[in-house]
Amino acid sequence: VLCSIGCINDCDFCCTAAVYKGHCRLRKIKFVIEDLKSISRISKKAGFVDNNIYNNREYLLKLLKAIIDNNIKLKWGAQITVDVGDDPEVLHYLHKAGCRLLFIGMETVNQENLAGVNKKYLVQSYKERLKNINKSGIKVAGYFMFGFDKDTTETPEMLYDFISSVKVSIPILNILIPVPGTRIFQRLKEENRILFKEEQDLLKNNSFYNSACNTCFFIPKLMTAKEAERGFLELYGKLAGYFQIIKR
Repeated sequence: VLCSIGCINDCDFCCTAAVYKGHCRLRKIKFVIEDLKSISRISKKAGFVDNNIYNNREYLLKLLKAIIDNNIKLKWGAQITVDVGDDPEVLHYLHKAGCRLLFIGMETVNQENLAGVNKKYLVQSYKERLKNINKSGIKVAGYFMFGFDKDTTETPEMLYDFISSVKVSIPILNILIPVPGTRIFQRLKEENRILFKEEQDLLKNNSFYNSACNTCFFIPKLMTAKEAERGFLELYGKLAGYFQIIKR
């Protein structure tokens, strides 16, 4: 299901930001409701594919109330920004309207890394916000990237400790991908840190750009590309352990 395109955030690494530059457009709610009604006739589950369902708070509240008023019985998930954890009213209506999983891009637990890619959130706010989301009855799938300029060989252990402590049910990991067209690609290219010559070289290894990736396509600042790949795989292995999965 789609109710919007674009995102109000303008992060340097993001393909959506490269296209929409911090703007979004909203669909008419009546059309979204018709889509949901159609899906509910063939399935009990759905997913919103918006880049950020929280682009417009008032619109989202109207949509959630319309889902409830139309008695649409679907369990669904969506991508959203972590600041929804400060909004108990929206969390209440998300759960009441059937939301059971939120995909949240936290990216890193280093504030300097966030500032370096123009992502305007506070790492220190993550724990409380995630706690509030979990308390509302909604699970969290968290996106994290490895290879930012302040990341070191010690960063995977920090990410592991954070993911374990805040109950991120589904951690989604990849090494930072400098996608052509994004500002981070341009910066790394100017700094002679890109490890592929043509876009096709990247596509050969990662045909969809946004799939989980264990290849480092650039030279990190505080470690080698091989160290980044090794650290990523070690972190992935620890999080994929049977005990860890059951615990989450």
